[in-house]
Amino acid sequence: MEIGRKILKAGEIKFKPDDKILVIIKSILGLLLSKKGEYIEAEVLYRKVIEINKRILGVEHKNTLSSMSDLGLLLSSKGEYIEAEKIHRLTLEAQTKVLGLEHVDTIITTTFLATTLYRKGEYKEAEMLFRKSLEVEERDLGLEHTNTISSMNNLALSLSSLGEYKEAEILFRRVMEIQRRVLGPKHQKMLITEQNFAIFLRDNTNYPKKAIPLLERILDIRRKENIPQYLASILTALGTTYGKCNLFDEAVNTLEESINIRRKLLKNGYLSKEPLIASLNRLLEVYEKNGKEKEIKRTQAEINSYSVCL
Repeated sequence: MEIGRKILKAGEIKFKPDDKILVIIKSILGLLLSKKGEYIEAEVLYRKVIEINKRILGVEHKNTLSSMSDLGLLLSSKGEYIEAEKIHRLTLEAQTKVLGLEHVDTIITTTFLATTLYRKGEYKEAEMLFRKSLEVEERDLGLEHTNTISSMNNLALSLSSLGEYKEAEILFRRVMEIQRRVLGPKHQKMLITEQNFAIFLRDNTNYPKKAIPLLERILDIRRKENIPQYLASILTALGTTYGKCNLFDEAVNTLEESINIRRKLLKNGYLSKEPLIASLNRLLEVYEKNGKEKEIKRTQAEINSYSVCL
């Protein structure tokens, strides 16, 4: 990442602020930073790119709309769902008008909007949008394209949340079979799908313990990667699963590790309050299940302190 920052610094010396090459450098660095979870720096770069593109290319130019879509996804990843949804809807409206309903950029933004809606708990609209994306991607990109696979995975999540378990499980298993063959067992998208499937097994079958080895395998990989956002996510999933399987000590230790990571991310501006509150709520459920009154009061007080500021 330091190499990217050095390239940007050199570019800022060599080129004028609005130079096309410098805008491209900022866009690429913003994308790399976002993937590493360094959202504050990435957001600054994305907003600069959008400002320049609007001024030089126009509000409805393809590049302007693409950079807006990227910003919306970043905000959604931070948990800032309201602003993310607003940006996605504005972008989608303009892309539909300028590029058409089935243009690849329009479909990408459709998927981003659906993802944000899913995270907000608006599962029905998310399902509709994921189906729309998947239909176009299967036809135009093919079954094994990464965008098609992602939409299939996201549709499975939405169906699971809507109680459509049979179709959800079929899709999950279909996605994992393709990903193992095409991407390999340690690819990021494969890990995300496996985590989602493990959560599905935990919450929607009579055998939640089957989820534990899947989640523990992913945790081993996430520890080696050491990307805090991904690590906190798998820890919360695994801790919640331990709790459901009545493994009290394992649940508390795992959830507390996740919470500590998310507290630090929140303090440093890399995460919104919502993911931290979600982890605290999972810990609260474990304490309530085991009648730990002192811990219940302490955890509820922390949740309330963040909720007041929302």
